[in-house]
Amino acid sequence: MADVIKRFGDLWNQMALSQRLILVSLVGAILITLLLFFAWLGREDYTLLYSNLAPEDAARVIEVLQKNSVDYRITGGGSGVMVPAARVGEMKVLLAGEGLPAGGLTGYELFDDQGLGVSEFTQNVNYRRAQEGELARSIGTIKGVEKARVHLVIPKPSLFKEDRRPPSASVVLNLARPGDLRPDQVQAVQRLVASSVEGLAPEQVTILDSFGNLLSRDAFGEAGGLSTAQLELRQQVESYLARKAQSTLESVLGPGAALVRVNTELDFEQVERTREVVDPEISAVLSENRSQSQRESDGETTESSTVNYEFNRLVESIVGATGGVEKIAVAVLIDGTYREEDGETTYVPRSPQELEGYRKIVENIVGFDADRGDRIEVLNVQFTDATPLVQDGGLFGGGLMQKVPSLLNRALFVVALLFLLVTFRKMASQLVENISKAPVAAPAPTAEETQAAGMERKPVSLDGLIDHSKKDEADQYMQMEEQAKALALDRPEDIAQLVRTWIYSKG
Repeated sequence: MADVIKRFGDLWNQMALSQRLILVSLVGAILITLLLFFAWLGREDYTLLYSNLAPEDAARVIEVLQKNSVDYRITGGGSGVMVPAARVGEMKVLLAGEGLPAGGLTGYELFDDQGLGVSEFTQNVNYRRAQEGELARSIGTIKGVEKARVHLVIPKPSLFKEDRRPPSASVVLNLARPGDLRPDQVQAVQRLVASSVEGLAPEQVTILDSFGNLLSRDAFGEAGGLSTAQLELRQQVESYLARKAQSTLESVLGPGAALVRVNTELDFEQVERTREVVDPEISAVLSENRSQSQRESDGETTESSTVNYEFNRLVESIVGATGGVEKIAVAVLIDGTYREEDGETTYVPRSPQELEGYRKIVENIVGFDADRGDRIEVLNVQFTDATPLVQDGGLFGGGLMQKVPSLLNRALFVVALLFLLVTFRKMASQLVENISKAPVAAPAPTAEETQAAGMERKPVSLDGLIDHSKKDEADQYMQMEEQAKALALDRPEDIAQLVRTWIYSKG
């Protein structure tokens, strides 16, 4: 231990003032970093328990935490609560048992403390409030919906049918961002609310977001237009048919040589038909009536009977499927071919026979039916004036485009290697120049060392080794480098002492 301290003291004495300052600063920075690190490890980590809480929910959550002696922190301007990370799961289970957070709304727990003597009007109002609260909670679980409010309008029941009014509902959604809900999700919310209230139709549910945008518009269709679901179905059918036809043509003509667009008219009418079929060969006695009478004059007795038969009858109710194809219109654009002659590219159009063959292919793919008025137009056009890059081994033919990334990587590697070589050469030249200019303070050898070596050492000086007659700087650097290497091989101890002297002089 004493030896280590002595070596450290010798090293400290050999250091310059700037080196001592650097060492002290480095040790201080390491100690401060270690202290901060251990302080960070020892502190208690807090994790978010709930965020975006309603004020009344936040107050009740804090009350429960204080009752159970749990440390907490309030974030987000009072809407968020943080607790120690080790107790997050325990607190969530405990608060769930208390019915928290309730989202600022009350559900069916409103009837938990129902007292005696409550009027029928109060019960009806509380039941409606409970329905609205439960629906808002259910809608709030949908991804993208931060909060929901539901308002129900349920008219009083009437004895007369003409006086009855259908119930309605309105839903306000607080979304994280406008447009987070897709049209099918909006329809799902409408059906959820309609299925939860007796007699409520999905069309009577109005949905809007907190930005004032009406989300339920055209959800189930309006007069004179298609609904969102119907438009999506139409787009899917058109995209499917166009993709099939275009992929087939491109497999023959080449990528980018064909373009197909499809327009369809779908039948969205829902027709319900009832058919009744009577089989006269199969009958059954439905009822039989017999009567007997006797005349007073001659005492003759007459009998009569009436039999009612019921024939076998088949009643069918048929509902026609919606979304059937009524008419198809297809437009097909086909590029020609390109010929290379004497370094010039010539466009060659397709022959009528080729176009007719491609027409037949498209007809079979899309299910062409002339009786319903389908139309297919095939047109041969030149897609571009320039030579196609994919055909006839053009400018980027032969897979050259696929080799571009690897060529770029190799070029960057070569540039980086050259940069490193040039930098290293400059650094080596500067080091040799500094060594040649530094004074040499080699210790004088003792008599025993001189006698053992058989020669007398002299101080090393590189000035006599450099040929100053050469003015070319590059040749001078090369000569200095070769002489330094030779000197380092012949007298390594002197070179080491020279480097130490240079380092101390720079410090």
